[in-house]
Amino acid sequence: MTAAPPPGPAPAAPDISVVVPTRDQAARLEATLHAFTRQDAPPGTWELVVVDDGSGDTTPDVLRAAARSLPLRVLRTSANGRAAARNAGAAAGRGAVLVFCDGDRAPVPGYVRAHALAHGLGHPGEGAPEPNGRRVVVGDVQELYLSAFEERLAEVKERLTGDGWELRRGSRTPAFVKKVHSVYDDSGRSTSPVRWLSFLSGNVSLSRSLFGQVGGFDEDFTQWGLEHLELGYRLVAAGAEFRRCAAARNDHFAHGRPAGFYRRALEDSAALFARKHPEVPAELLLGLTLGGLSVAQFEQSVRGPARGQGPDAPPDVEKPVREREQETERGGEAGMRPRLSQYFLTARTPSDTDPVCVVRHHHDDAAPTVVLMTGLALSMSEPRYLWSILARRLRQLGLNVVQYDHPGHADSAATGRPAGWAALREAARAVRGHARASGGGEVTVVGCGIGTVLAAELLAAGEVTAGVLVCPDLALWRAGARAPQELAALAARGRAAPDELQDSSVAAALLDAAVGEPYQPPQPAGPVDAGLLADAAPAAERAFAALRGTRALVVAATDEDRSWARDAGLALRELSHRPTSWAPSWHWEHEPREAVMAAVTDFLAKGADGPTAQTPVPAGGTSVPAGGTPVPAAGTPVPPGVPDPAPALTPYTGRTAARVPGPDSSVISSVSFTSDGERLLGVLHTPGPGSGPWPVCLIYEPGNPGQRVDIHECGTILAHGGAAHGLPVFRYDSRGTGVSGGCFTHTTWSRRLADLRAAVDELRAQGVAERFVVVGNSAGARLAAMAAHDLPAVVGAVLWGPILSEEEGEGPAPRLRRVDGTLAAAWCGLWLGVAYTRDDRAHDYPALLRDSEVPVCVVYGTEELAHPDRMTRLILDEAERRPTWRLSVVDGSHGFSARGLAAAVRATTAWTATTFIPGDTPQPSASPTVLEAPAHDR
Repeated sequence: MTAAPPPGPAPAAPDISVVVPTRDQAARLEATLHAFTRQDAPPGTWELVVVDDGSGDTTPDVLRAAARSLPLRVLRTSANGRAAARNAGAAAGRGAVLVFCDGDRAPVPGYVRAHALAHGLGHPGEGAPEPNGRRVVVGDVQELYLSAFEERLAEVKERLTGDGWELRRGSRTPAFVKKVHSVYDDSGRSTSPVRWLSFLSGNVSLSRSLFGQVGGFDEDFTQWGLEHLELGYRLVAAGAEFRRCAAARNDHFAHGRPAGFYRRALEDSAALFARKHPEVPAELLLGLTLGGLSVAQFEQSVRGPARGQGPDAPPDVEKPVREREQETERGGEAGMRPRLSQYFLTARTPSDTDPVCVVRHHHDDAAPTVVLMTGLALSMSEPRYLWSILARRLRQLGLNVVQYDHPGHADSAATGRPAGWAALREAARAVRGHARASGGGEVTVVGCGIGTVLAAELLAAGEVTAGVLVCPDLALWRAGARAPQELAALAARGRAAPDELQDSSVAAALLDAAVGEPYQPPQPAGPVDAGLLADAAPAAERAFAALRGTRALVVAATDEDRSWARDAGLALRELSHRPTSWAPSWHWEHEPREAVMAAVTDFLAKGADGPTAQTPVPAGGTSVPAGGTPVPAAGTPVPPGVPDPAPALTPYTGRTAARVPGPDSSVISSVSFTSDGERLLGVLHTPGPGSGPWPVCLIYEPGNPGQRVDIHECGTILAHGGAAHGLPVFRYDSRGTGVSGGCFTHTTWSRRLADLRAAVDELRAQGVAERFVVVGNSAGARLAAMAAHDLPAVVGAVLWGPILSEEEGEGPAPRLRRVDGTLAAAWCGLWLGVAYTRDDRAHDYPALLRDSEVPVCVVYGTEELAHPDRMTRLILDEAERRPTWRLSVVDGSHGFSARGLAAAVRATTAWTATTFIPGDTPQPSASPTVLEAPAHDR
């Protein structure tokens, strides 16, 4: 017999094992596997291990088909969770390096090779050395928003070609990824003690030996979330080196989740994380993942192995306070203050003085209080919204925070008249007194726009402990103070629209200074008291000159402000911002916004302007700014310096109320309600006399980001107009925006619809009305369409300048772009680098309106109809064809002019009254409410 030939050598083990867990995502898995067929790593140097964790869809069929073209190995498990699935895949893999990639993430063609090079393997297949056994490589990720994914699968696969594939034009970096990648320097290295926050298992790699040494993923984590960070935490404790590799990129096919999914899952996972690592409180993890807590703030607060301490670190003394906050947020434990509340400071003569709308973020009765003073609410992206984000961050530092609107503006506009300088000054002192009485005694002020002048007066008078002046724009105030003739002419003008003040360079400069950013006419902003600007200019110069010796930080973006702060011996934080036509102010760009908020939190947390400009303030001592004079410590009396002290009797009573009288016998009420466990705050304007229920109630839905005042106070103007015409109007801040609770990071239109449903339920429970008309402004028209289709109590919709498709100005990431020659997407300056996820891009909003069969009123600006896009033509066709639809055309572009906004309010209230209130025939206005629509090509 002939002996059998000896067996050939066994196939060499691959360098790389890519582990892909999946469950019930057959279409996205198919696209992901198709992308892996494009890898440029040599065959035999890598393998793909897919773990099907109990799928009940067509996933097995997808895997069988993919096995023909990929080095694929398949494991099937029984829905044990993501941690267990990844561990099973790692155990089955044969590579020296483990790469984890989720089953809904398409890798770029150089993905495997990039991970290999980052581990020091050289080019795969070239006799590479052993991998760096202590290194963790974190790849980059982009988010892709593709509607009707399953139906478009063939198209998606066809377009997955090359690194510059067409689909990626609509991608963005997720906000949380941006946040945690901040721990890396430009070379991709990190020595941050909290670098474990970047261990995101959808795209990360490490050596098999290191993975085994720390024990892999903890399989106690069976729900979605944080199992990857927990492993990263143990890796840092074991001394792992972290590197970021931008070339190792994959792209996540975004998909929706049920309402409340992320919060519930993260709350459970954070609690489990904290039980395993008590030095990392669950509240901090939730603040980072769901809230506005930055990585730097997280690092300051967390303790444990990642900061050089062992598991037996001292107990977290702040934890009982945070637990108490959570309990009061849910309304528990009688006698404890709610964490978030809204009310009015009442006036002695309400018909002459505006009550002040106050929002309090409460941390602890004994904690100091910070009062946030914003600019006049007349702008496209005024810092009012940014102050709300800052308020959340300050509360997490253990401070009470008070926000308020200036009298005559936004939610403090109860008399319906613009307020003067004396009224703003009295309101500021009333709020300061309320903050001192309701908190731990010490009060700090933070101001921007005209708020810097008010803050400077309080500082110089010794009425507050410390203060921060954000971009005071001293040159603009001086331009007015040193032009007395111009000021006299301005004071004589009285009430004026902001657009009308642009005919004077001095008036325009003072308006920019009071708003806190360049005012860009034409805009539909409400009127302003020109005398306010004339009086504020000399007051600003006096107050700023009196700040020497006070405990103040100046955040400066101009040479004039920097020079003044240095000469006055004030702490200084320089802000880098170069104004452009698209970003005229620091509010419009992510980096300057974050720099401003970091400067404020550093100053308040450390008692100084960070570690370099000024040393921390010792108890009862002094601190010395770089190159300056000694600054009194917190609580040290400061000599008065303002020549205009407050009178003994103020216009405010010192008491608070939930409702106050408004103009024309109307009533303005604070309303709070919950949506998915979060506390939302709103304002209800009801007509007088009499009480509900009314036949119908208007609910105002702004565009992005969902702030009830809306740009240029559009929401406030509608509320006053509606109440004056006998219609109640409700406005509220959606979850995570404005002053409401929650996190805006992962907002969707479906989530905002849930907030609207909760608002309707609350108004019905309070007996306001049983029927509702939703007024959707700009992109808020989408919500009006969804509500008309899904909520039975919504019986009509009003669309103001509707944006109903992403082509019309709303991209997947914050972008400034022109629409019909206007800044239709200027609201993206408010987003803080965060965008809506597109779980609902498949919605055909006009079809929702047609199917709902509710009456619809559409209001367009004349300039918008001069160049109609496809969606505008479709809406115009519907309005022409359907007898229950009405078209109104008003002056202006997408945002209307001031005259156009007034006409839009009249058209809305008249249409609502005639359509839904039997026998109501409004009297025609002296001004035309509807303009003739221009001819256009249908």
